[in-house]
Amino acid sequence: MKIGVLPIRKTETTTLFWIKEKIAKTFPNTTCTVVNETIPLRKENFDEKREQYRSHAILSEIQSYATMKQDFTRVLGVVDADIFVPELSFVFGEATYPGKAALISLWRLKP
Repeated sequence: MKIGVLPIRKTETTTLFWIKEKIAKTFPNTTCTVVNETIPLRKENFDEKREQYRSHAILSEIQSYATMKQDFTRVLGVVDADIFVPELSFVFGEATYPGKAALISLWRLKP
């Protein structure tokens, strides 16, 4: 399996490489690469009332990227922004199933 770690907006490089190392350690038969491209956080995905980004909309963009780039078996988007789904106050991440895209947010992991 080949996993691409895809930064969303500007995400700290050291964090991306830390995630890459942890994935490779957890899944030893997997190749993990930090992608040199980024996906922007689009203004239309921001809910002004909640002051958060719609997780599903960002995940959809990651899925489109994963479909377009056949280099990876799976793509993990990493964003440093507050994300949500309508039923919850916030989420740490979301994934497609079945599918090849996932999203994690670093926002609420900060002390």
